[in-house]
Amino acid sequence: MINVFYPLGTGSKLDNFELRMSLRSVEKYLSNYSNVWIVGEYPDWIQGVNYIPFPDMNGIPDFNIMKKTTRVFDEVERILFFNDDHYLLDNFDAETFPYFYSDTLDNYVKRRGLDAYGKRANNTLKHLKRQELPTKFFDIHTPIIYERGPFFENVVSLPWEPSKEGFVLKSAYANALKIEGTPERDHKTIAPPTVPAKVFSSNAHIRASVQRFLKEQFPKKSKYEK
Repeated sequence: MINVFYPLGTGSKLDNFELRMSLRSVEKYLSNYSNVWIVGEYPDWIQGVNYIPFPDMNGIPDFNIMKKTTRVFDEVERILFFNDDHYLLDNFDAETFPYFYSDTLDNYVKRRGLDAYGKRANNTLKHLKRQELPTKFFDIHTPIIYERGPFFENVVSLPWEPSKEGFVLKSAYANALKIEGTPERDHKTIAPPTVPAKVFSSNAHIRASVQRFLKEQFPKKSKYEK
C-alpha cells in the first residue's frame, strides 16, 4: 500500500500543532495506507512513524521539500505527500487520492506576481511550455500522490541550481504526466472554512479561531501521539 509522507521543517510556532491535527485527520478520514514517514524535524510528542533526520539545505522551500522527498524514495516506491498544514475533512482512499488543481499556471502567475514563490511558479510554467506540456496549477494546498520513477524524471531532474529560484513541484510533476486532475478550490485561509471543504489548510500564524475549529474536528489523540 501507499505510504503517507511529511517533509517537516522548523517553522511551527505551536510545537507542531499543525502536524498533530493533520495526523488526526489522516487517522479519521484516510483509508488504505500503510505507514507514515517523516523526513526532517522530529517532534518529541510523536510516535509510531518512520523517521529520517534531514536538515534544510538552502532558503528555497520547494528545493528543500524536493530533497526530503528524494530521501524518502530511498525507502519506498509511492507516497501520498502531505504538508503538515493539510487537514482532511472528508473520506479519502489513499491509493486513489485525487490530483486536485485550481486554474492554470498562467492565471496564477498573473494574480500572484513575481515574488519568490511567483518566480518558482513562473519558472515551472516556462519549463512546461518549452516541453509543450499542459500547464494546470496543481500546487494548491492538498495532498498529492508521487511515484519514485516519475518524480526523479520530472522533478529532481529540473535545473534547480542554475535557476537559483527553483520550481513548484506538484505542477511540474502532474503536468509532465499529463494528469487530467480534479478541479478544486484551494481552501487555505486565515479563518475556519465557511464553505464545504474536502481539505483545509491553515496559514503560518494560526489564529485562535482556526485552532478551536481543528480541535473541534479532531478532539482525540491519534495513535501517532504519545
